[in-house]
Formats: sequence, structure tokens, C-alpha cells
Amino acid sequence: MWRRCTVIVRPDLREHLIAGIVAGVAGMVVYVVLRSAWVEPAWEAAAVALPLAALSGAAIGWARYETREALSQGVWSATALATALLLVVAPAFVIQAARSPQEAGSSSYRVAELAVGAAIVGSLLAYLPTRRAAAAWTGAVGAVTYALTFGLDVPFVDASLADVARLGLLLFAANITIAMVQELLKARWTRSRLLREVAREALEEPELGPGLELETGAGP
Repeated sequence: MWRRCTVIVRPDLREHLIAGIVAGVAGMVVYVVLRSAWVEPAWEAAAVALPLAALSGAAIGWARYETREALSQGVWSATALATALLLVVAPAFVIQAARSPQEAGSSSYRVAELAVGAAIVGSLLAYLPTRRAAAAWTGAVGAVTYALTFGLDVPFVDASLADVARLGLLLFAANITIAMVQELLKARWTRSRLLREVAREALEEPELGPGLELETGAGP
């Protein structure tokens, strides 16, 4: 069954998924380190957070694959992705800031608000530049997995401006890491693939001796 799955996955999609997994883990490492140094120690949660970050990164990579034709490459693409990831948790930030102390709500209700808001924003951000259903649903999945992995503190953050700004900076640092690692890996693999294609074409070209010409198939 595994062999069959590896055959049907397109090489360019596989590269996006692998790059997303590596980028997700790298982003979570940055987030845990900064959060532990700036807010409170979070080392114990790393054992659970890293596998979830890998899953979230794969979902983000898939969404990035579905929107690849509508977005640019390189630094601008990485900046756009980092900003988009911050936007998917923006509704939860707004709801939490507007929530009064009397409207605390249960933890599950707050998490549901986070997930629903992320799904709506993620699907719109992926669909609008592409007008493709596949981009919309992969964008929603990527946004929800990101929100439930990296943005789980958002519905519970204090409404003070300092706490909101600090959490926003932590998330943006993780987002930049995710986006840049993805772009660097994809650029490296693309360059390697092009070099292999050039080398293969060079090997397939026939070598002509001096004074020899290829036969064109035309008669005398």
C-alpha cells in the first residue's frame, strides 16, 4: 500500500509536502525556544508539538502547491505566506480582544472559534488568487492545522496590547521560519532537478565525429 501511494504522488507535490514537514518542525522549534525565553518554559510541550507541527507543515505545503501558479517565488512569496498564516488567526485575536470577562466561554468553544475563523480566512486566501476549489479546501485544512498547532494560545491570551503584540511577534517569527525554509528547500530541489535534466539531455545527444552529419531521412 505504501509503495502504491509513493507512485501516485506527483514529484512536485511530494517536494512541497516534504518541504512543509521540515519547515513546520523548524517553525515549532523557533516558537518553543522564543516562547520559553520570552513568556514561560514550554519544553515539555515540544514532544507533542513537534509531530503536530510536521502534520501542519505538510498541510501548508499542500496548500502552497495548489496556489503555486498564482503566487511568486522567493522572498516575496515567503513574506506573503508568513503574513497569511498570521491572518488566519486574526479572527481569534479580534474575538478575544472584544470578549468581556463575563463572557469567558468554555475552552472547547474558544478552540472551535479559532478553527472556524481560520478555515474561513484560509480558504478565502487560497481561493481568491486561484479561483480553484482544490486551493480553497487545502487552504482551509492548512489554516486549521496551523491554528490548532501554533495558534492555540490565541483564544486564551490576555486582552492587553502587550500580551497580544508579544504573541503576534512569536507567531510571526515562527511563520517566517516556516515560509523561508519552505522556499529555500524548494529552490534547492528545483535547481537540482534542472541540473539533472540538463545533464540527461547532454548525455542523450549523439556525438558527431569530424565531417559527419546526422541523417535526416531524406533520399538522395
